[in-house]
Parts: sequence; structure tokens; C-alpha cells
Amino acid sequence: MNQDTGLSEATLKELKRALLKRRATVQESLDELLADLKGRAPCYADAAERGFYETQRAMTERRIAQEQANLARIERALAKMAEGRYGICERSGEPISLERLRVLPEAEHDQ
Repeated sequence: MNQDTGLSEATLKELKRALLKRRATVQESLDELLADLKGRAPCYADAAERGFYETQRAMTERRIAQEQANLARIERALAKMAEGRYGICERSGEPISLERLRVLPEAEHDQ
């Protein structure tokens, strides 16, 4: 049992499985986005097509940044779990509710 949060070993294992599954999903999405970004050839028929392409590229780059941030949060959560600090709010120092952790296992804050 994690002394600070009251999470049992079984609950921690459940949450770790959820984090690992989420990490795999986010990594797969990130890999697809990166491949999509690299696979596009910048050949434009006109200015409108170029504008469309640049908008799509910017949207893909934003999604990549979001997925990278998600992956970093998941990795931090897994590291905290290994160190016995998982489930503690970074702002308040109070335990994050189990309900919140089950919905968002990489949660860093209690709200």
C-alpha cells in the first residue's frame, strides 16, 4: 500500500496497466502523426491548395505536440509509481482521488 495515498498494491497494479495501455495508444497515435507529416509532399497546384496544406500541417504539428505532452505525463506518472510518489497532487500535496486516477491515470492534480 502506498502510505501517502492509501492505494493498495492491487489498485496500483490496475492503474499501472491502464498507464501502460494508454502509453501504447498515445505512442501509436504519435507514430502515425509523425509518419503522416513526413509522408506529405509539398506540391501545390495553386495558392488555395498551398494554404490548405499548410493548415493541415499546422494542425498535425499541434496534435503531435499534444501527444508528446500526453506521453510525457504518462512517463512521469510511471516514474512516480516506481518511486512510490504516485497519486499525490503536485499543487496541494494531497492524494488524488481514486475515481480521478481511474479516469485519468496520468493525473498530476486533484482537480
